[in-house]
Amino acid sequence: MVETQAVAMGGPKDNKKKYAVLFGKKAYAVPQSDVLLLPQTINKIESPEALGALLGTKAPNAWKQYCKHGRLALLQGHEGTAPYTTFTVPGYDEEWRFLRPISKVVADKIFPEIHKDVLADEDIPKPTNDRQKARIDIYKWNSAENLKDKNQLSPEVNKWPEITALEEALRSCSIAPQSQKRKKGGADKGEREDEETVKIRKVPKCEQVKVEVGPKGSYFICEYDGFVHIINYAAMTEAEDARDNENDI
Repeated sequence: MVETQAVAMGGPKDNKKKYAVLFGKKAYAVPQSDVLLLPQTINKIESPEALGALLGTKAPNAWKQYCKHGRLALLQGHEGTAPYTTFTVPGYDEEWRFLRPISKVVADKIFPEIHKDVLADEDIPKPTNDRQKARIDIYKWNSAENLKDKNQLSPEVNKWPEITALEEALRSCSIAPQSQKRKKGGADKGEREDEETVKIRKVPKCEQVKVEVGPKGSYFICEYDGFVHIINYAAMTEAEDARDNENDI
């Protein structure tokens, strides 16, 4: 694969390797021209399962410890700019190479909090160069100003070079959580009754309305946002008969 531009590299000085961004089922290198900041420190996480669980959540509190000072990257593209971070997993030497996007929801929530912590932390020296300043200024990032119309940068749109399987077999160790399959047929009658009982108990008494209806098949229930519409066919028939009788007089 012939590259026409320099790409972001990391690792030991004598063994530099490309950073990669996963998009779909492909991995892409990042042109150096689109790198505004690279992480100084790599996050440690205990297992592929733990990494998969984290990547699958947008809970701000779950991400906060992995977005501390010095652990973030900032990339740019046609869409704007976006923050990333990296992880190392025991037994998987290449995992640090993957730049993981931090969702807009997470960043918008935790960056202002971390920014205050960084400014108040006496162990973090005052910046003396542009790179040190960028590691603090990254917490001023917000999606409204920097990534308004998209959820993340697209390597395809920005024409970042793909890292093909012919070049190297680069795969993440991340294991996504398995969704639990629902039992066929659902819960048994006793379980359903218990669930319904709990639901009724949670509803304030003032919001419970009892409506008398005829036998099954003589009414129909329509559920809408905010209310339930009960059509009582027997009542409708009686009303129509009454109108017919009035017309006959």
